[in-house]
Amino acid sequence: TVGLGFRLSVEDSGWHANDSLLAQSSEHNASILQFQPELDANDTNLRQHRCFIRVNDSLQACSDWVFDTEEFDSTLVTELGLVCDNSHWATVISTCSFAGILVGIVLSGLLADWLGRRVTLIVTMWLLTGAQLAGLFAVSVAYTAAVRFFVGLGALSSSTVVYVMILELVGSRARHHVTAAFGYGWSVGTAIVALVAYLTRSWRNYAIASLVPTVALLLLVHLPCMAPETPRWLLSRGRKRAAGRIVRQMLLDNGRTGEQASAAVKELLGGSGAEEDDGKTAASDGRHSMRRSLGLLARSPRLLLRYGIIGIDWFLVAAIYYGISMGAKNLPGSIFVTSCLIGIVDLPSYLIMHLAADRLGRKTTFIGAIGGSGLALVGLAIANHLAKDLTWLVIALSLLGKMLNSTAFAIIYIWTGELYATNMRSSGLSTSSMCARFGTLFAPLLGNIRDFIPGEFGPLVSYAVFAGSSFLAAAISFAVPETRGVAIPDSVEDLINTNRLEAVEAEEAGAAGADLLAKEEKT
Repeated sequence: TVGLGFRLSVEDSGWHANDSLLAQSSEHNASILQFQPELDANDTNLRQHRCFIRVNDSLQACSDWVFDTEEFDSTLVTELGLVCDNSHWATVISTCSFAGILVGIVLSGLLADWLGRRVTLIVTMWLLTGAQLAGLFAVSVAYTAAVRFFVGLGALSSSTVVYVMILELVGSRARHHVTAAFGYGWSVGTAIVALVAYLTRSWRNYAIASLVPTVALLLLVHLPCMAPETPRWLLSRGRKRAAGRIVRQMLLDNGRTGEQASAAVKELLGGSGAEEDDGKTAASDGRHSMRRSLGLLARSPRLLLRYGIIGIDWFLVAAIYYGISMGAKNLPGSIFVTSCLIGIVDLPSYLIMHLAADRLGRKTTFIGAIGGSGLALVGLAIANHLAKDLTWLVIALSLLGKMLNSTAFAIIYIWTGELYATNMRSSGLSTSSMCARFGTLFAPLLGNIRDFIPGEFGPLVSYAVFAGSSFLAAAISFAVPETRGVAIPDSVEDLINTNRLEAVEAEEAGAAGADLLAKEEKT
């Protein structure tokens, strides 16, 4: 409802049918003033001015309104009348969408590690398509809130599963490429959303337009060639024959002959007999259940510390990102242009990540980006306090801080995916993403902390909190290992064995390694 102009609908018989926000004539203006409560020059209570109607010198609550149609012909707010006493329902609907995202993140992560990436993707895409189809009808507030819950549940869960799939379908040298492509698509998609909204101008027409690509994607994910199950997940479940078929097809698609593909599959899967095993015998030896993985994880202090730090990083980066966005002043001009720019300005962030992730490493890129963001925010705090007149400097530092924070947000996706084992990767990435969603809950408080501190020091404290959070994220990330060029583990056992080897090397350097090794040996 922010920025949506509206007023009471006049009940005069001559204008009620063709009423508009702006008066069409002097007679129309007189009709409006006849029913509209008087507004004193010093009275800022616009709610009374717009939400009540004057009848015989008494005020009555409005039941009908006229809305501004300059930018939108219709929205859910205008369709359901979510203004005045009903304005809080718009917040309820948004909250339901956020709740759906949280539930979807958790469920999709568990299902993807249990049932597989492909099955979970198909289920979430069906859920998203059905929810969007149901969303074409605004029956009531409760109905719309329920629909938004399932849209949120299906949208982010499906995108998270897709990212896990593309991360597992490529080698270590290409992971930063596909992650960057994922980010480029996200930015361009945000800009396209603004274009579609500009062309449709109606919430229902926009819903229909957005349903078209969803249906197309739903059809595509059913094709095994477009969304195959990842061989890594199949191998983690002991299904070597199915994994071999997919790997063989990938080799053929990349120009290998049939003999070369078969030989490569046999070598990859451990001999000729491996292809014949479809998971019955291998399941007892190679399948690592979620319960066993969680048990091993709970007894590994290093892994718990590592994943705890990653979760805190997600929380802080998200809180800073959305806090800066909410604390910044609204850009002037058309909402369509503004929304388009919001998507485009993140493109340099993904470009930086694309160039640095493989050259500098995931860890170095993240620490450098989030630390650089903190420095930019320190400069912004100083400039905003001492050099407010240098508008260009304030804007430049603000954009630099947001851009570097976005770079950290981009690189942490690939870093997190490579830190988790295959049989827990989807759950781990979903849990980390959930930490980010909780970070967004604190974003309004961080972004508007200046409102609670009177005087010129309000903005200074706000930016100082952002900068301090950035430095904290950078500092604790030194305890997380680099993953560039490292084979991603298939099980928690692989992670623990890797940690044990690292501890042996540390033991040679001093007694600290011996203590670390002793803790890991308890596992």
